[in-house]
Amino acid sequence: MELHAWVWAFAVGNEAHNVIVGDPIDYPGPVLAAHPEWANRDDQERVRHQGSRKTFLDPANPEARWFVIRQLDEIVNNYDVDGIQLDYIRYPFQDPGAERTYGYGSAGREQFEALTGVDPLTISPAIVICGRNGRNFASITSLPSCVRCANGSTVGDQG
Repeated sequence: MELHAWVWAFAVGNEAHNVIVGDPIDYPGPVLAAHPEWANRDDQERVRHQGSRKTFLDPANPEARWFVIRQLDEIVNNYDVDGIQLDYIRYPFQDPGAERTYGYGSAGREQFEALTGVDPLTISPAIVICGRNGRNFASITSLPSCVRCANGSTVGDQG
């Protein structure tokens, strides 16, 4: 039998969990409480995703990505696991018609404006959503070179 760790990569808070453990309903979770600048936001600048009621890190933020990488490194170096399953390693569900447009964290907005000269909050959400696909890919591809397995190979070397 193999043991795999299941990790929420960018989802870091959950309204339903807050109710269970007695935290305030609007508590963003311990990671965003300590680092609010890492928060992903919707086009109304809300931190909590309106569909899932979860809070997410901004994948465009290098410090937030490094936090995820350090968590994965801790797992593979301190626990006898056979693998890691990454969940929520993406932007949350996007649906402008249901007021679910996400990816307006400060790092993402700054990067978009540096590339285009336009603050993404001033344009149609559909245009911004199209520009996000490359950033998700960049987040995922940065993992293999940083996370080492117990046998010394990197995650990308595993056959």
